[in-house]
Amino acid sequence: MQSEEVLRPQTRIRLRPINGIYRGDYDSTIREVTAEGIRISMPTSGGQYVLLPAGTVLKVQGMEDESFDFTAEVIQRMLRPEPSLLITRPHGISRLGREGQNLRTRVIAVTSGKGGVGKTSLTINLGIAMARLGEPVAIIDSDLGLGNVDVLLNITPKYNLRHLLTGERSVEEVMVEGPAGVKIIPGGSGLRELADLADWQIGEVISRLNSIENYARTIFFDTGAGLGRNVTHFLLASDEVLLVTTTEPHAITDAFAVAKVLATERSDIRIHLIVNRAETLEEGRAVADKFLFTGKRFLDLDISLLGIVPDDHLVSKAIKAQNPVMIAYPSSKAAVSIDKAARGLLGESVRQGNGSRGIRGFLERARQLFRE
Repeated sequence: MQSEEVLRPQTRIRLRPINGIYRGDYDSTIREVTAEGIRISMPTSGGQYVLLPAGTVLKVQGMEDESFDFTAEVIQRMLRPEPSLLITRPHGISRLGREGQNLRTRVIAVTSGKGGVGKTSLTINLGIAMARLGEPVAIIDSDLGLGNVDVLLNITPKYNLRHLLTGERSVEEVMVEGPAGVKIIPGGSGLRELADLADWQIGEVISRLNSIENYARTIFFDTGAGLGRNVTHFLLASDEVLLVTTTEPHAITDAFAVAKVLATERSDIRIHLIVNRAETLEEGRAVADKFLFTGKRFLDLDISLLGIVPDDHLVSKAIKAQNPVMIAYPSSKAAVSIDKAARGLLGESVRQGNGSRGIRGFLERARQLFRE
């Protein structure tokens, strides 16, 4: 393409993804051309929106009387106020994130000191909130043997982590799409054999996750609770850890035990804290302040408070309906708090310059840990 003058609002275009899981040609319309890129309507196929994630590389062609074509990349996906995509201008493909920073994929392990604190539900809803803000998100259910992300989403996947382990299926074949375009790697609920994997087998699973970076810029590993060997390895291999606790004394004590291990084994790791199911904001704040103070004084850890999520009966109602609270009750107190936490997590990425070593850095650390 020689000139951008033909890129005008209302121009009909055809998109052909050349990476990612979407295949085929999709129709769209240019809405506006700005210095940031080209805003286009969300492409459709068969009357349905095609929610192309950020990072998708596209072949863009003019339709009808417009004869142009160029390669672009999806920079941002917006669902509100109207579904749209922001793509790069001609010859403008980059891996630049917010405010022009070169961002690698973030790997965040989500854990808790004990079970029953709402960790998995929180992970799912946080992922949905981030995806709605335009962040491509993937959730890997790595709670080996007790995975239940698919159960909470009422998804019956054809394949799961076991098929990835055995090499029977690729990441693309195992991956399913959840709400707001969040990519899910199911763990396989009740697959006891996954909980008894040898170290080399875990390493095989990890190595096959490499291609997921094509689909997400934030990857959540929903790990098990406590300090088992597999859980600890996932935590230490990650760039960041999201530590979930409630205001119950046992949950707080066990969460602090996790922080202590992380401080001992890898002092440079970034830890975020979420206090879940707080009866009042004041109660949640008091627990968080004490946790952060104790972590700094005794462990020399600068733990960041990501959010306080209130005890909301609508969360339980949503779980029973197998529909995330961000979808079922987006205006609920819990959903509003989770959305705020999602914005904080994305904002910190900008302030800290991301600091991620990406999925490859995670793989390198994980392989080393599982070989020890």
